[in-house]
Parts: sequence; structure tokens; C-alpha cells
Amino acid sequence: MKSKQNLIFISLLLSHLTIHAYQSETTISAEKPIIYCPEANQLIKKGLNWKSTTNIVWKSSEASFGDEISHFSGAQWQGVKVGPMICIYESKTKGVFPIEVQNNHLFEQPTQKNWSVGEDNYLNCVSNNIKDCPLTPKIKAATPTSTRQIFQEIGAQ
Repeated sequence: MKSKQNLIFISLLLSHLTIHAYQSETTISAEKPIIYCPEANQLIKKGLNWKSTTNIVWKSSEASFGDEISHFSGAQWQGVKVGPMICIYESKTKGVFPIEVQNNHLFEQPTQKNWSVGEDNYLNCVSNNIKDCPLTPKIKAATPTSTRQIFQEIGAQ
């Protein structure tokens, strides 16, 4: 019985070493996905709130008296390594507060050059160009489903 357990342990260990060696030779770093705030023409007003027409749902949580969006004015993030993102737009209606939309995703802390620390440790990206304010969504790690994936996870640590 003891030798059978040793044989199983050794075969598992060899499998792990083989998978780890193979993984080390073939692993290519995957780029993280980047998304952007919606374009002004991708936001529509329903009642007093704004909502995006994109696949990723962005919506305002505060009522807005602005009837049309003039332009994108930036984005804001706050958190500890991950946090929510707010996209900010100016209204064509003079004297009303900016329009802010967000979604229910968490985003990694922005590190690109256009982001700077503001008051209360908010990170701000002040730009009229949406592409200047890239967002990296926090993606939940997949749960291993096979023995091979479990061994790959062990080898990656």
C-alpha cells in the first residue's frame, strides 16, 4: 500500500514538473483588455437619467437637467488597486452639473500617463478625448476545472 502511494506521488510530481517545464517554454504574456468610456453619441437620456447604447452598460445614478451632451471631459477612479470608474461629460445646457455615468464593473488602478492624483486620492484623467483615458476591467480568475489546469496553477505560483 505504501509503495502504491509513493508511486502515485512520484507520478503526480513528474506530471507537475513536466507541465511546469512546458508552461515555462510556451507561456506568452496575455495583454489585458482595455475599454473606454462611451462616446457622447452613445448615451441617450431616459427621463432624467442617461444610459449607454453600447454592449457594456453605462448609466447615470444622479438625475441630470442637461438635455444634450456637449463633450467628454474626463474620467475619475478611486479604490485600492481596484475600484469603480466614473465617466464625466459636459452638458450643452448651461449652468447644470456635469453628467456622470458608470457601470457595475470594477477597474484596475489606472497607471497610464494621463492619470493624476487629485483631491482625496481620486485619480483623474482630464481630457476631451476618450482614448486618453483607458480603463482596464478587473477580470475574475477562472477556476481550474481539470487536473491539468490545477497543476498549471500550482506551477504558476
